[in-house]
Amino acid sequence: MPAYELTVARNGPKFHEGVPHDDPNPEPGPLKKDKDGFPILTTGMSMALGPGHGRIRSNNQPLAWFAHLLSQQLQAPVVDNTGLQARYDFMVSWAFRNPGVSATSDAVDEFQPALTEAVQSQLGLKLAKKKMPVEVLVVDRLERTPTEN
Repeated sequence: MPAYELTVARNGPKFHEGVPHDDPNPEPGPLKKDKDGFPILTTGMSMALGPGHGRIRSNNQPLAWFAHLLSQQLQAPVVDNTGLQARYDFMVSWAFRNPGVSATSDAVDEFQPALTEAVQSQLGLKLAKKKMPVEVLVVDRLERTPTEN
């Protein structure tokens, strides 16, 4: 099926292995934000979309999580063929080609080029669209059986 293959670009990755971070939000309440208004998180992977721009930040996470987030944004499976097995810290930011287009829009063609270009230029990873074998879940039948409470 049509999918994206995530590989290391010619000049290699432009990020480093992750390290534990101190939590900038130790107390409950509003999250601290960076200069662009995106929330600062110290663990996991986060994605934030604003008017005309987006950002994905990884804090000590495997690239498999990144491929999963990319799959959601590109509306197609992303297969991680980088061979990179560690956990990484990185951030990738991009602007939509058309500031009125968001990730929930049907106009994915306007959204996709900016994200794939940002992944290559900022992270040194390449996204190539191709037909690939991809695992899928097929539900043949679903029955609703009443259960007692």
